[in-house]
Amino acid sequence: MTIEQLRDRCAYWQQVLRLQDWDITVEIVRSRAIEDAVGKIHPLFSKKIARIKLQDRYDACQPDAIYQSDQEVDLVHELLHCHFIACEPEDWDDLKGETTHQAIHAISTALVKLDRGRFGPEVATEKSEPSVTEMLVAIRGNGTA
Repeated sequence: MTIEQLRDRCAYWQQVLRLQDWDITVEIVRSRAIEDAVGKIHPLFSKKIARIKLQDRYDACQPDAIYQSDQEVDLVHELLHCHFIACEPEDWDDLKGETTHQAIHAISTALVKLDRGRFGPEVATEKSEPSVTEMLVAIRGNGTA
């Protein structure tokens, strides 16, 4: 997606997720700028502003990429963090952090698939995107810190 397409999709998803009252900016950055993640959000709840940085597609296509991602799913994932701010964990690496991220990832994936009209029994059971736990195991090697 181009930055213009991402901004359009951000405006669309802000309406769907009832975040129109938030001032949200989106930018595409190299993965090293977001600590080798596919996306990051920096929200300020008191002012309802947020800055989302999404991984450049170039990085996702590299042979050493941790996993392939869908920029729209990543965008929705980051937007959902605006709703979960009050219950987000202090440590994303503990059980609460991992399960919170798994839930946000599952919800964002489902919403985008529903929006694209591609969510049926065959899609719900396919394993196209790794779980957060699978990603952490891939990063850490054997799953231990």
